[in-house]
Amino acid sequence: MIGGAAGGNALPPSYDIQVFALTIHTGRLLELWLEHPVTRQDADGCGVQLRQILATRSDRLVVATDLVQTRTLPPDVADAFIAHMRADNARIERSGFLIAEDAATFALQLERMIKEAANTSRRVFRSSPDWQAWVAEPLTPDEARRLRAFAAERAAAAVFARTRR
Repeated sequence: MIGGAAGGNALPPSYDIQVFALTIHTGRLLELWLEHPVTRQDADGCGVQLRQILATRSDRLVVATDLVQTRTLPPDVADAFIAHMRADNARIERSGFLIAEDAATFALQLERMIKEAANTSRRVFRSSPDWQAWVAEPLTPDEARRLRAFAAERAAAAVFARTRR
């Protein structure tokens, strides 16, 4: 797993808080999750790690992104993600973003970001079953099974996070 810590390595390692992770467990399915708060440093770290993954592969990836625990991004962070998405357009076959059902403002921001990134194969979802169905369309059966497992893992993480608030 590749991940990032809020604020980089400013804190001793035992106090780092992971706010994102990019992982490929199966085939060409890239799993990405991101949690609030997200800094510009986190956005840039995510972009660097994605480029590292892409550099090791010749195929186009299908990206499943869980943003359920993310809220509206600061403008500089949103701009950084737009730049990263534009740079990776040719390498992404499909990319689905799952957000919380009550994240109306974030939905508007994310839709704008996707429009500015100029890749029509990216979509935002508020329903996990709809997100999974759309992302799974081009996947192999093994990749689709892994997508379901990723969705279940992230749903459990969201429940855990709610109990800690």
